[in-house]
Amino acid sequence: MRKLTGATLQKLFPTLKRETAQRYAEHYADALKYGEINTRRRLCAFVAQQGLESSDLKYLREIWGNT
Repeated sequence: MRKLTGATLQKLFPTLKRETAQRYAEHYADALKYGEINTRRRLCAFVAQQGLESSDLKYLREIWGNT
């Protein structure tokens, strides 16, 4: 897979601010490597699930309390 940049991360999560995308890019790439998300299919599934659960990485912690 290609190197993950802030611009790429912003395309995956459209409401993510540019500055935030730049800060997250390296860490997100590390998480993809650690989780062996190394195919297009795995990446699509991972991004879709994360985008849904975090509102495009807006929320990084559980917002409903202890659930």
